[in-house]
Amino acid sequence: MQRSREAAAADDALAAIRANGPPSTLVCAFRQLMFAEEFAIDHPGVPVIVIGSEDDVDAAITSLHAGVADYVTPPLTRRGLPKRSGVPKRGGR
Repeated sequence: MQRSREAAAADDALAAIRANGPPSTLVCAFRQLMFAEEFAIDHPGVPVIVIGSEDDVDAAITSLHAGVADYVTPPLTRRGLPKRSGVPKRGGR
C-alpha cells in the first residue's frame, strides 16, 4: 500500500513524483491548478482532486475544464473524500 505524501509547493511535489513515481491520486489546492492540469496531462490514469473554497463556482468549472476528476470543498474528511471523488477506498470498498 502506498502511503500519502505531502509537498509544500508544486516544485516539491514534482521532485517527489520524479523520485517515487506518480501517486494513486493527486490532491491539491485550487491555487495549484496549473500544476494539477500539467500532472493530469502527464498522468492521465491518475485522478486529480482540487480543493477550493466552498462558494467559488467559477473555480469549480475552471478546474473541471482543466481535466481534474473532482473539485471538493470544505469541510473535508478522510472518509468523505474518496466517496465524493470516485476514488476507491482502501481495500477497494
